[in-house]
Amino acid sequence: LSISTTRVGIGTDAPDKTLHLHHASRVDIKFSNSGDASHYIRKDGDFLRFRGDNDDDIIFEMKNNSQGNICSFQSGSVGIGTPSPNAPLHISQDLGGANIDILHLQNTDDSNGSRDVAILFTQPAQSWTMGIDDSASDSFILAAGNTIATSPVLQLAPAGDVTFTGDL
Repeated sequence: LSISTTRVGIGTDAPDKTLHLHHASRVDIKFSNSGDASHYIRKDGDFLRFRGDNDDDIIFEMKNNSQGNICSFQSGSVGIGTPSPNAPLHISQDLGGANIDILHLQNTDDSNGSRDVAILFTQPAQSWTMGIDDSASDSFILAAGNTIATSPVLQLAPAGDVTFTGDL
């Protein structure tokens, strides 16, 4: 333990930040209080991991090395404004006491093994989806509703053919 007037070092005699923790293999910082589950942050190699009560419970991790930077969640999904994302990227907002889904970025499989990549935009009264529909020869589709297969309004085929549904 090293203490100067402006810096504290644990595991180092030469702290170069306000709080400097050092260990040859890894550094853990634990947060706990009576009656609640503990959490901790671990610096382990190239990773900085936010963990739950045990070693197997990785909540969030960041990796920074020569191969690039990576941020990941154990579930594989990121939620902004929601604790339970149901798409790889799920954004919600509290509007007047109601949690409204604003955006879903999703890659889905249907019963035929078709893969679709879509973005869902939602408002309380209307939803729109746009994306690539594998079952429609990889066409780009804009649809009214929660899926690109529901009520397509515009379809752009890879060859350039355009189909509109409804009045122009």
